[in-house]
Amino acid sequence: MALRDDLIRQNAMMVECATMENEKVYKNLIDLKEQSSYFSLIVIHSEDRQKEK
Repeated sequence: MALRDDLIRQNAMMVECATMENEKVYKNLIDLKEQSSYFSLIVIHSEDRQKEK
């Protein structure tokens, strides 16, 4: 999937069902093997923040 590949290149992370009992945190979207919940948050650091690493 093109969007997923682009997010992986940007080192995006995802939280699924945040603060809920079934919360899942994906620090690397390569680990995402299944379809995510409709209640998911994707975090992408700004380019400046990525350069700090």
